Amino acid sequence: GRAFLDAEDYPNAIIYFDILEARYPFGIYSTQSMLDLSYASYKSNLNAEAIVNADRFIRLYPNHPNVSYAYYLRALSNFDKDQNFLTQLFGQDPSKYDVSKLKQSFDDFSVIVNKFPGTKYAKDSRNRLVYIKNMMAANELYIAKYYISVQKWVAAINRLKTIVEKYDETIFIEEALHRLVEIHYYLGLDEEA
Repeated sequence: GRAFLDAEDYPNAIIYFDILEARYPFGIYSTQSMLDLSYASYKSNLNAEAIVNADRFIRLYPNHPNVSYAYYLRALSNFDKDQNFLTQLFGQDPSKYDVSKLKQSFDDFSVIVNKFPGTKYAKDSRNRLVYIKNMMAANELYIAKYYISVQKWVAAINRLKTIVEKYDETIFIEEALHRLVEIHYYLGLDEEA
């Protein structure tokens, strides 16, 4: 399994790590094989399987020295869960679609930053948290713009306020504030503006 993993032949690595876990579930190599299986699944774009394997490792070995790696693999798998060849080829903006997977990924990366700040995964996790916050704010702004276009002012104001309250460190704060002022003036609410 390790030889296939090193050769980047992830499907065959998955087969061997599955066999190892089935035959020797509590052997000396089983803990590492769970992590390797999760990694091979992630690299094979089998993100759901990678998450299941990482979760199982976290549940069985919560105090293991490499548990931060399992959290990191789970976070990466959630981060890339809806990515596929077509979305990468056509460069679709993830902020215009369902961001629930991004929210789960945000929670996972937050665990790494908070529980394991000294690990080598913390810096990348912090960077991804910034990116995810920007994507979630972009999603809120995208929805707010739709509500503005159909003149659903209360719904638009609520979405824009969410950006101001939750995502005030993102690049979308200025536009959200501008649109809030604009809507309030349009509605004749000068004091709120």
